[in-house]
Amino acid sequence: LENLIRHLPGAWPEAEVTVVLRQGTSLPDGATGVRASTMRTTRSGVIRVANEFVRLPRLIRGLRPDVVINPNESIPRRLDSALVVVSQNLLFHCPDIRPLNSGPLHARARSRLQFTFYRRQMPRAYERADAVIPVSTHAARELAEHAGLDPSRVHVVPYGADRLPVKTRAAAVDPRRLLIVGAIAHYKRLEEAVEALRILRARDGDYELHLAGEAWPGYDDVIRSAASRAGVAEHVRFLGALDSEELAQAFASYHVGLGLSACESFG
Repeated sequence: LENLIRHLPGAWPEAEVTVVLRQGTSLPDGATGVRASTMRTTRSGVIRVANEFVRLPRLIRGLRPDVVINPNESIPRRLDSALVVVSQNLLFHCPDIRPLNSGPLHARARSRLQFTFYRRQMPRAYERADAVIPVSTHAARELAEHAGLDPSRVHVVPYGADRLPVKTRAAAVDPRRLLIVGAIAHYKRLEEAVEALRILRARDGDYELHLAGEAWPGYDDVIRSAASRAGVAEHVRFLGALDSEELAQAFASYHVGLGLSACESFG
């Protein structure tokens, strides 16, 4: 999305580009010839859904666009313009992934509501869209099979990897840090990572597990409990969301990066 916002005005110079931003965010560096319109929001999932169905359509109708490029699988109501949906979310249609079944009751209830909502909403978005942009052929195939995506509307645009600066690798030192980047969520198989950490430390290895990313509500408690049961709680670190510079530094200095996710749109 950052690249799209930066380069769309140059690729389509006759267009007037307006980006709708969440409150507290800003346009990426280097975005010129782009207007911004901010929509108030919160971290509450319920309010975010309400915003998608009430505030966002009202804002879009006021802008009177010819084309709406939507980075979420949702449909602003009473939309008269052409709609392009960027399909970057495969989670709710991976056959083997179910809602969260452990952790606090409110987190499990929220997860079930999320799955119910998006499993209904995403096929509707694909049906309404004039074009759908999956981020991989893998995602396009899976969504065609499980979410009713019409292949004739698909234009695959793969993810880029040019957002982060690349830094020179540093020599690993003890404790050797294992890095996982992404949402702290049940489909990322982080409990398996905790078990791997237990095994490494049981074999006299000086290792730590560092988790970089925002936690789904309640799931950080699940991982803390798993780490406590495994006897490695003091060796698991929650870093929160990292900015580009911090993330580039992490990739350059950690002993190894782990990718254990059971469901990703890029493959």
